[in-house]
Amino acid sequence: MQCTKAFCLEVCPTHAISRDDEEGLVKIDADFCIGCKLCVYACPFGGMALLHGVAAKCDYCGGNPTCVEVCPRKALEFIESDRIGIERKRAGIRRLVELIELTTEKPDRQ
Repeated sequence: MQCTKAFCLEVCPTHAISRDDEEGLVKIDADFCIGCKLCVYACPFGGMALLHGVAAKCDYCGGNPTCVEVCPRKALEFIESDRIGIERKRAGIRRLVELIELTTEKPDRQ
């Protein structure tokens, strides 16, 4: 997750968590992290962890996530966030059209 409103960033007392404005990624500077776990508790998605006493989260591996490459069942897929929004909108519109069609169907008269 690369949250628009990153609670982890907001609660970090040492400002070890920041947003890269160019990429939009929430990043962690391990040199400033004190391992307090506030970011872990603040994240509503469970996207933060403590590894070797330092906060860690997905940074997309520079746009080519290793987890996607090594997943043996190919269950993971990397999709740009703007595309996810479009796909969700399209799916929502399809569901709405189906509901409208169901409610406007005329019963068969015999």
